[in-house]
Amino acid sequence: MSTPMGTRVLKDHIRNVDNWYLLYQKGEDNNMEIMKGSFKELCARFLVSSFILILAACASSKPPTQELATTEAAINQADQVGAKEYAPLEIREARKKLQKAKELVEKKEHEKAKRLASRAEIDAELAEAKALSEKSQNAVEQLRESIRLLEKEIKRNQKKQ
Repeated sequence: MSTPMGTRVLKDHIRNVDNWYLLYQKGEDNNMEIMKGSFKELCARFLVSSFILILAACASSKPPTQELATTEAAINQADQVGAKEYAPLEIREARKKLQKAKELVEKKEHEKAKRLASRAEIDAELAEAKALSEKSQNAVEQLRESIRLLEKEIKRNQKKQ
């Protein structure tokens, strides 16, 4: 990555600027006009280097392909446990956010895309949890109904005897 090299260059420029400025203040150079020009040139280099480093830092973010893949897997997992039926709002929101994250990747807004993909994954996990919870509650209700019918049958059989 180019950042460590850029950081080293930037630190060298800062050190040079400091040295030149100290010499300038002390008046240790006989030719002050040359020093003034050198100092200005050094400042210009410093500013250009700083600008390049800032641009490099902004451009260095990579597309969040792993996050998008993880989010898609979470949505698929939620679908497999019945999120469409039991948590339609949450799974729909997850899909919308994933689609928006993909659009942001195309626009090179990788950090925003990464955050949105993360939110979509959370929505998908919520949809999965709601679907599993709802299925579990339905199973409990069916078991209770089965127990109630069995108890009713037992009582009826006891009355016959």
